[in-house]
Amino acid sequence: MTKQINIWSFILSLCFVFLFFMMPGTESIFGLHPLYLLFFITIFTFILSLIGFLGIQNWKGAVRSIISVVLTLGLAAILIFILFVGSL
Repeated sequence: MTKQINIWSFILSLCFVFLFFMMPGTESIFGLHPLYLLFFITIFTFILSLIGFLGIQNWKGAVRSIISVVLTLGLAAILIFILFVGSL
């Protein structure tokens, strides 16, 4: 089960990074700005990435976990800067 979480957190982190770059300045969804929604989902994916460390069975799983943690932390840092400090 944790191996599947490891794989899914990696896939989700890649998808959310691509979604961040593809997301134009769109209108609010369900009353939230899309970047807030992406930020909350990114935090959830970061937690899944940390849980995915339990599913490491070989070096490929370790690299996958490290990449997903770095991607989600980087995206969360960029989103925090944009949402709470200002725009780029």
